[in-house]
Amino acid sequence: MRSAGYTIKNFYRCPLVYMRGVSEVVVNVLLLAITVAASTLLFSIFFNVYTQQQSRLVVEGAGDVCVARVFDVGNVSGVARFYIYNRGNVACIFDKAYIYSGSAVAGPWSVSSCRVAPQSVSLCDSSAPYRVGVVYRLTGPRGEVAEVSWPGP
Repeated sequence: MRSAGYTIKNFYRCPLVYMRGVSEVVVNVLLLAITVAASTLLFSIFFNVYTQQQSRLVVEGAGDVCVARVFDVGNVSGVARFYIYNRGNVACIFDKAYIYSGSAVAGPWSVSSCRVAPQSVSLCDSSAPYRVGVVYRLTGPRGEVAEVSWPGP
């Protein structure tokens, strides 16, 4: 039986290292190019698969947003009515109302068909009770938020 006889001399005769007629510099440049191409491919596959959802969120966040302000809260038989001004360029839609009092949060209460056109004022009825000294927050299905700290009339 012959031993494999791995020595330094035999290592340099390995087909991966020793190539006939090709210089050492060319082989190193070729291996570097293959490594860069493979890592670029893996990098693009990884980030395309794992950040697709994040990419959609970035695109949605870059679009126009609702910029609304609640400037008055009316008392209609013990129920809050909100007067909202939309300063943005897109329509605002609100469907829920919350009441913040200190660290306590009450709600959500429904807000009936509250759509505020761009650069306009609208009134929105809700089922939230009218209270003094609280913070009202209106939210919408697309992330709209409008808030008012209501000290009372």
